Amino acid sequence: MRYNDLKIVEAGIGTKPENQKYIEPLNNLLANGTPLVVGLKGEKGTLQPDPNQTVNNLQDKVKGTIDGDPVEVKVSVLFKSQELKLELARVEAIAKGKDPDAVKTTSSKEAYTVKPSDIFADERFPAKQVFNEVINNPKLQEQEIGKVIIEMAKEIQDGNDAQFKNIQKEFQSAIRDYAGEYLGVLALIRGTANFPTRKEWLKHLGVSNIDSIFINFPTQSNFALGDSIGSFENAETGNMILISSKGGKMGAPPSLNSLKIPENLVGSNRYAAEVSFVETMQGASAAEQPFLGINKLFEIAPESINETVRNVLPLSAQDISTLTNEYMNPSHNKDDWPTVLDEKYHPLVRLVDKTYHKYKETATPGGLIHYIITRDIINAVNERNAMPEFESMAREILQKNFIQIFARPKGAVLGFDILWPNVEMATGKVKLYSKASANEPKKAKMSFSVTD
Repeated sequence: MRYNDLKIVEAGIGTKPENQKYIEPLNNLLANGTPLVVGLKGEKGTLQPDPNQTVNNLQDKVKGTIDGDPVEVKVSVLFKSQELKLELARVEAIAKGKDPDAVKTTSSKEAYTVKPSDIFADERFPAKQVFNEVINNPKLQEQEIGKVIIEMAKEIQDGNDAQFKNIQKEFQSAIRDYAGEYLGVLALIRGTANFPTRKEWLKHLGVSNIDSIFINFPTQSNFALGDSIGSFENAETGNMILISSKGGKMGAPPSLNSLKIPENLVGSNRYAAEVSFVETMQGASAAEQPFLGINKLFEIAPESINETVRNVLPLSAQDISTLTNEYMNPSHNKDDWPTVLDEKYHPLVRLVDKTYHKYKETATPGGLIHYIITRDIINAVNERNAMPEFESMAREILQKNFIQIFARPKGAVLGFDILWPNVEMATGKVKLYSKASANEPKKAKMSFSVTD
């Protein structure tokens, strides 16, 4: 049996000597056959460990499978997972007769219960009531970080910017990325946020002022835009705008599947090519998506495709099956491409000669082709004008149901920029985006990003 050696950059929490204390709790999990998450946020998958193994130090390896593929994962790599570290700390607490539910890791923003879904009940309340909902929130009042958030809410209520620079470092990412979601709503309500199209947005909602709007922070998202944290709603008409929030410039882009195309745009002459492309991408699996997508671009805008890529198009159903199955078999690694890939794909690999060394050894030949074609689709749409109306179509969809709040540290304060994608004012830059890699081509589907 051949094992792939799963590696992550060795810097960070995984190799710290104090992690040696987790060796015994880890062996307890191994003895029970407990699945182990891999990666800082579990992004590397879940390891099902082989039976009858123990580890002694951070450099030992745990054997097992991820998605059925045999792997070996260093203990130091496993210890990079915040979720696993928390579980190991709980196992250790149980062994010492302590309460496992009292255990929290403080090195991650996930350790704090400050998300909207953590502190709000699934209810609807008037905009002017939101300040009280935050400031008097019992879950915030019982946490040290919560008290900081309450003070920031009071600063916004007084018409000032929320101070940020002097806040404890370990609190800052959780406040920016999670508390920033509702602090940004407070800034919008109070009028201290940077919101150039506020007047037009209120008119679109059909209200003259913010007091006529109701706000809902659901415990679970029930909307097409999976990263939406809540909604603004006209109490009289029911007209609704979803709230999305990002810490920084862009945050985690929503999936293309979130672009729900309304009936009035289906069959539209103006957006025919764009709608056809999006529907093709939405109907594909992560592994097949770039191959079906490049075929669709070859049909509607062949000149936008890199000539070397264009020479292998269109891909047949058999081509796609071979690329996603045989060529992505984890028994192959990136250096096998000259013997594994059909010769017609060799020129595509040579397109990345200068960056080839950056791909992980465990990248498969099929993964290389997947990544190369994914990047060409993104470049064709974003840079080569493959579909001139793509941004306009996305804005037309989003302006009916989407507002973006960016929480951004600005000097000593936490600032808030509000973006409402709009067709007439051409606000919001909508681009294709992908987190797919040659190493994990089946993991991530293409997304879209909305920036100001």
